[in-house]
Amino acid sequence: MTQKELHEIIYVCWEEVERNWGERPDGCSLHMNVADAKVFETNFYESLPEKHKYYGNTTGKLPEEYDRPAGKPVKVYVTEDLYCKINASENGIRLWKNQETAAYQSKDLVYGTERSGWLVNENK
Repeated sequence: MTQKELHEIIYVCWEEVERNWGERPDGCSLHMNVADAKVFETNFYESLPEKHKYYGNTTGKLPEEYDRPAGKPVKVYVTEDLYCKINASENGIRLWKNQETAAYQSKDLVYGTERSGWLVNENK
């Protein structure tokens, strides 16, 4: 088996927050650079129905449930196929939790030495 060529990109961990339940991991987003990650987050929130908006909510009641980044953007490595999908996107792609786990297990996503946010259980 040959080694897969890997490309460095930016990883942002996401979590879902639900009133009376708490936080739980909700996958990640992958970007070409940190600026793209910021635009992706803004666009994500702007696309939500009002009842799920969290971004910039400094006054008033928080939604019953919402997604938000967990941690800071960090470098990770992806295979050519995944890199091409990220590069072809406007500002990055979202992987839900099961997709992130599958990408990690298949070695299409390789975490760097710096980690931030929720961590995939590497023993599964």
